[in-house]
Amino acid sequence: MGRQILSEVHELIVKGDAPRARILLQRLAKAKDLDREDRLRIAQFAREAGAHVLAISVLQRIVRPPEKDDATEATAEEKTEYAQSL
Repeated sequence: MGRQILSEVHELIVKGDAPRARILLQRLAKAKDLDREDRLRIAQFAREAGAHVLAISVLQRIVRPPEKDDATEATAEEKTEYAQSL
């Protein structure tokens, strides 16, 4: 995924432009090829930008997978980020 876009999101948050950061994060969250690391970074930035619902939705399938899903268990960092966004 675009590390450059994540860097831009970070800069927007630091500058206080959370609304624009949220727009970019919403677009990123829709990508089909997100790996777990990308999902965690998006969730972290979303929480910092005040988009708690987005942060939760990005991590939900990892932290609270469907019962029939054979996904690996969420890492402590993923669980912590999810909990902070609640």
